[in-house]
Amino acid sequence: MKTIYAIAASLLLAVSSGCMNLYTRCPGTDREIASCYQSTECMLTLSYVVAFPQVMSPGGSDEFYWENLFTIPCGLVCLCDTACEAVMDTVMLPVDYPLSRYRNGEREGDGK
Repeated sequence: MKTIYAIAASLLLAVSSGCMNLYTRCPGTDREIASCYQSTECMLTLSYVVAFPQVMSPGGSDEFYWENLFTIPCGLVCLCDTACEAVMDTVMLPVDYPLSRYRNGEREGDGK
């Protein structure tokens, strides 16, 4: 029974950690941490694009269309994951900050 509880707790932690963080931090992907709160920013942008897909058109309109009555609920689902991304990015901030500075070429003592 303890094994079942451990598996359930592991699955709950995996789901609450945010999909973009899992994808970015997985060693099998080609994504890498380049800035702090990178996953949160990516998911926030994705939530906006899912809610208002017309911003991807060549004109890039921010107007409200009646079709958005169907797309906004989907964007809100993505926005719930954005909150999980923000929590995970905050937890990983002590690792992400020096790593992103190093990858952006700003080393300690450079004076930048």
